[in-house]
Amino acid sequence: MLAIAAAAAFLLALLALALTTLADLRDDRDALLDLESQGASPSTLRRVVRIRQLVVGLAGLIGGVLAGAILAGIVTDVVAVSASGTAPVPPLEPLNDPGLVLAGLLLLGLVGTAIVVSTTRAAFREGEAGRPKEADA
Repeated sequence: MLAIAAAAAFLLALLALALTTLADLRDDRDALLDLESQGASPSTLRRVVRIRQLVVGLAGLIGGVLAGAILAGIVTDVVAVSASGTAPVPPLEPLNDPGLVLAGLLLLGLVGTAIVVSTTRAAFREGEAGRPKEADA
């Protein structure tokens, strides 16, 4: 059951990252178009959005890992009382498999990066209406 909850949290985190990227593109459209009118290339604008999403993703990742560790400790302490009010036998201890956690974080990073790159790839394309193609150097 916990594995299903972890998979759901994983998918929700990826969905949140995709929605945050789309919202960032929509909400900051005026500022990004202003930067473009000042001479910023489409690839520079995509890079700006990607760096912002990296910061947001890392903040969410750090916050999620810390919240998970704290909640695991709290829940273990709260649940660690038997029906008679004594310590349960065997005792409850939070258990985290570092290899599994790192594999999950790596997978989350790779899939998250793919989502942000694919979402921003179509943004600020050269040759769109009102946008001249970049000159070949």
